[in-house]
Amino acid sequence: MKKVTIQIDGTNTLNKGAELMLHSVVEQIRKKNESYQIIYNSNVPFTDSVGLPKKLNIQKRAAMKYGKVPRALLGRMNINTTYFSNFYALKDIDIVLDAGGFQFSDQWKYSTRKMDLWKGYYESLKKAGTKIILLPQAMGPFNTKGGIDSIEMVNRYCDIIIARETISKQHVLNAGVEPERVWCYPDFTSVTKGAASSYADYAKGKVCVIPNKKMITHVSESNVSYFEFFKNIIQCLIELGEDVFILNHEGKGDYEICKRLNADFDNRFTVISDLDALATKGVIGASKFTISSRFHGVASSLSQNVPCLSTSWNHKYEMLFSEYGITDGVLDLNTKYENLKERIRKELACVPESVIKLEKFSVEQSRKVHEMWDKVWEIVEK
Repeated sequence: MKKVTIQIDGTNTLNKGAELMLHSVVEQIRKKNESYQIIYNSNVPFTDSVGLPKKLNIQKRAAMKYGKVPRALLGRMNINTTYFSNFYALKDIDIVLDAGGFQFSDQWKYSTRKMDLWKGYYESLKKAGTKIILLPQAMGPFNTKGGIDSIEMVNRYCDIIIARETISKQHVLNAGVEPERVWCYPDFTSVTKGAASSYADYAKGKVCVIPNKKMITHVSESNVSYFEFFKNIIQCLIELGEDVFILNHEGKGDYEICKRLNADFDNRFTVISDLDALATKGVIGASKFTISSRFHGVASSLSQNVPCLSTSWNHKYEMLFSEYGITDGVLDLNTKYENLKERIRKELACVPESVIKLEKFSVEQSRKVHEMWDKVWEIVEK
């Protein structure tokens, strides 16, 4: 019997959400069949944590491990460097599981060269007989030339497209994709447990604050406005007598925001950074309450029954809250200070009741995720 080879696309270890999705996919593959061979195709080459493939017992092409210098040298000579990128298609892959959380939308301004590489990659995979499944992700809208181009590519080459919520599903259907190829299932990392650590012990009983650089790059409000709003959140928490810590959920960009926020409060807070994805989720799960600008900060909070509020730069935040029966989880950056403080006070006052409600919704989320994986394995085994 031929060994099944599965390649995981769309993940990396720079972003803890992307890394968590990698861990979650590997976890489900191993549960299904230990003999499946797993190829890890990072979408941010040469940046992965040292030893990650060995730790997860997954394979990574040598060109993606050691190709940074050769790619740079060949690039200077105007020689094609696709072999050293995530757009190089192997010929013996049975299934590509793309776990990118949000890749196709008007909000992304991909260059013509990148889109050409992406299309060529997908075309080569399909010629080799590979099935391509987009695991649950936010998608759309598709109104700009770039957005339309991206969904047309997805429609042409992807076998199954799984939207993470109904708005994304409708965007995909409106773009003309056949309904039978479009599924709708929630964030699949909800079933992956966080890891215990001394940082998780520290987080117990405290409020976790998670900033996001995309609130600056993807939202119309000014840089200063976002910082001022987050400073107001922290000041509210202080006045309400809460213990606060700041969590870096991504990399350097978010860490700079964490440090700047802390500096504005005379560095009185602990900034937790440089944890792996599972330890990061463990910290969130141990906290009392979370205020997050990172999607998987919100997801890791709600799925572990930790009440949460967030800011938003995309519809995926509002839709995530709705999966847990919450219609007002997203904060408005223009909220006046006293109103913001009162909102946070009310949320903190009803934490025990909120935990009970979240527990009920978490069970249903888990059921949906396992149902999705059952359907994915049916495709894999055809």
